Amino acid sequence: MPERAPPGQLPRSIQVVLENDLVDRCKPGDRVSITGVFRAKTPHGQGGMSANFGTVLVATGVTSLLAEKERP
Repeated sequence: MPERAPPGQLPRSIQVVLENDLVDRCKPGDRVSITGVFRAKTPHGQGGMSANFGTVLVATGVTSLLAEKERP
């Protein structure tokens, strides 16, 4: 969680891919816990090879953190 980060440390973001039944499990602004596979994306270049690879998290599970707080 960003609010638990040590002073001076910046929060980071990562692209997460949700497929099939995971798509409707959350909406923008929800706090969620995501389980998935961390993958490198192949670079799309103009005919040349690049050593820079992007990364993406392919989600295998999504759990709402708000739902855990609402439980008695």
